[in-house]
Amino acid sequence: MSSRGRPQATGAVVTAAALAITVYLAQTERKRDAKLRRQDREREDQLRREADEKWKRRRRNEQRQREDDDAQQQVSVEFLPGGPLSQGQSAVTTGDGITHRIIVRAPTAYPIKWVGAEIGYQTNSGIGTIPPGWAFERTVTENGEVRHICFARVNPQVNDPAPIVRFADRNGNLYYSYRGYTRRFSQNTDSITAATEIDKWIRTGPSCGRPCCG
Repeated sequence: MSSRGRPQATGAVVTAAALAITVYLAQTERKRDAKLRRQDREREDQLRREADEKWKRRRRNEQRQREDDDAQQQVSVEFLPGGPLSQGQSAVTTGDGITHRIIVRAPTAYPIKWVGAEIGYQTNSGIGTIPPGWAFERTVTENGEVRHICFARVNPQVNDPAPIVRFADRNGNLYYSYRGYTRRFSQNTDSITAATEIDKWIRTGPSCGRPCCG
């Protein structure tokens, strides 16, 4: 090869190398840009998912609060002396040993189900429960209100008796009402556990706004 041909060959090699470097850098840049775009999309997707979850959680909390407020405000419990009403609408004590009536009231527009009750009372160690002796068998609908009625036999020696009423709203959420306070509880909560939680809430105040309900 002549001396004049060597610079031409060297120049071609340099040009090829420069072209290869240029191509490599361009490919690297494209890969980096694609990676950054992918990371941006993933970050945006993550932020969107977090925002959606936050919105759904807020909606669930708002719905839960509305349901709990309705249960507290719409359902009332009365614990009255005497058994069935006479024709003159005065309570009478029957030969069955009935001493009280438990009346659960709710508007017809707010249907409740699975209504049940036990009698709670104060003991030296906390709250005890006894069955009322009857179930909620009588239901009276009048003037836009449904009254669920249960008779009870309460020994006069029982200390400070009060009904522990359980019911479910139209969505199947379980509530207990005790001494004028109604709270939501998990489905497997029994009467004495619910009454103890509500009694503690009444005496000491809530730690989180309401008894834990699972």
